[in-house]
Amino acid sequence: MKNILNSDNKIIDTHVHVWDLEKLNLPWLNGLEALKRTYSINDYENKFKKHGVKKAIYIEVDSHPNDKEKENALAFKYCTDPNCSLEGAVISCNLENANVKNFIEQYQKNPHFKGIRRPLHVDDAPKGLCLQKQFIENLRYLGDHDLVFEACIRSNEIGDLIKAVEQCPKTTIILDHIGNVSEEILLLSHENMVSHPWIKDLRTFSELKNTVCKLSTLNVSFSKEKVNGVKALIELCLDFFGVERIIWGSNWPVSEIFWGEDKWLDLVKETLSKKEKSAMQKVLYENAKRIYRL
Repeated sequence: MKNILNSDNKIIDTHVHVWDLEKLNLPWLNGLEALKRTYSINDYENKFKKHGVKKAIYIEVDSHPNDKEKENALAFKYCTDPNCSLEGAVISCNLENANVKNFIEQYQKNPHFKGIRRPLHVDDAPKGLCLQKQFIENLRYLGDHDLVFEACIRSNEIGDLIKAVEQCPKTTIILDHIGNVSEEILLLSHENMVSHPWIKDLRTFSELKNTVCKLSTLNVSFSKEKVNGVKALIELCLDFFGVERIIWGSNWPVSEIFWGEDKWLDLVKETLSKKEKSAMQKVLYENAKRIYRL
């Protein structure tokens, strides 16, 4: 297994956050002292280039509303630096608003603009937000312009997301962090996991062919008791979505307080090594290159 885990597979990291707290206000960091500092792109590359990361996607960091434009400018500045691994950006936009089309048009000609993330797991996102008429209309608009939507949801609202995706068949919907699966599910036996209602919802979500599952580091604490559950969950994702609709992401630096630098990537690689030979490169590189048009 050691040779597989340390192989020379090329990797595209589809979930990277970087922030400079001298330039951006991130209110959600209040109370999260472990993350309340600047995390630079140099910090990221010093950790992940040795793992074979060749390209990466910037994912919005839920900055203060007054700082959104500044955050977008910083993200695209990273992407235009030829020495930076970031080659695309998924930026923030509240899809429930009526002016979304104008917002998208101002970035449409930027080749590094890959999609939108409107966090659905945060306090200002009421349950059912993704089912609002304006939200659905804007989701469809993303698909019309070859932009993805990154869905970061509360785990118990996957049913709402399914209903939204059904109405937007031309828009690629990427499920961040495997739907923010609960710790409870990770502690189940394989038999009980397969029969769990949430897992059945995940299967239903996967049956919509415009969906992608992102194996980005889970926002749950690491423990040996959860490792087998995580492996079983990844296996189910591979069965549900197939190797063509799964991508990997580090979720750095949030991952630092949960799984650390190596554990998540090694665990994903270990699970992929049991599949067909091409699975590793598809999940770690080729799928992301296609989905984000890199």
